[in-house]
Amino acid sequence: MISGQVRVKRPLVFLTGDLFYRLVRRIKMRLRISLLTLIFLSLSLNVNSSDWNTFKHPSGVFTVNIPKEWGEGIPFQYDPNIFTFKHSESSELTISITQNLNLPSELPMRVVSLMFPDEKPLSEPKREKGDSWNSIRQDFEKTIDGKTRIWLGQFYGFHMNAIAITLSDSKENIEQHKITFEKIVSSIKFNK
Repeated sequence: MISGQVRVKRPLVFLTGDLFYRLVRRIKMRLRISLLTLIFLSLSLNVNSSDWNTFKHPSGVFTVNIPKEWGEGIPFQYDPNIFTFKHSESSELTISITQNLNLPSELPMRVVSLMFPDEKPLSEPKREKGDSWNSIRQDFEKTIDGKTRIWLGQFYGFHMNAIAITLSDSKENIEQHKITFEKIVSSIKFNK
């Protein structure tokens, strides 16, 4: 540019004809790809109802989906509010409820620590709130007879009820259950 010359700004170019058509096509294609990606993700996270059973706790407080391959829930011998489901000899899903508690609006960590007094926390507690419920997500480990056992844990406070869902297995096998556990705890439905 020669000194003293004024630089002229280019006027806005309006999209017409073929250029406009190509731009619209490109935007539509990106939207389709985004939509297909969302559909794929939602299908991969959904529970296929033919592979899952809905477990309704006898208290009537909640329901949760359990993989069919885990079988029927077996009530704990000394407490009818605790049910266990077995996937293999080493893996166990436990669902329990303690009712008629005077719970504060936020589920106290004390509830979790009472269930796992000797186990070592593997993660920081993660809190979540929903409509009339709140939860704590935390995992634990303990070595028993030289073998390390891991518990994946989700604990809910719902009105006057404390609900615990845990899945335990050996340290070597627990990884294969993490996605299943997340699907189980995300399927819980509370009856108001």
